[in-house]
Amino acid sequence: MNEARQRYRQEWDKWAKSVDQASQATFQLSGQQLADLQRDPARFQQYIDSLLARQDGQQKAIMAGNQLSALQVQEARQLRELMATQVQSQLASQMKEEKESQMSQEAWR
Repeated sequence: MNEARQRYRQEWDKWAKSVDQASQATFQLSGQQLADLQRDPARFQQYIDSLLARQDGQQKAIMAGNQLSALQVQEARQLRELMATQVQSQLASQMKEEKESQMSQEAWR
């Protein structure tokens, strides 16, 4: 019986470590996305203004708009991935709490 508890504990520790790694990956991804959003918005506005000031600027602005649309689609996909990872992390955390509670209750039996 003691051997079974020890093996259970080892498996539990392995699972808990994978949950922690998934949570860390989630935080890193969200941090990277926040940094991308805050990166030099003034430079982007200058670029748009310079495009519109030149004769061929409107065509280039349209092309830039298309590129931005493609980036928005990519960002939306990354956001969906982040949200899915967050949900998985929350579920894993809840499962961890439930297992800890069960282990605690079993220990008192």
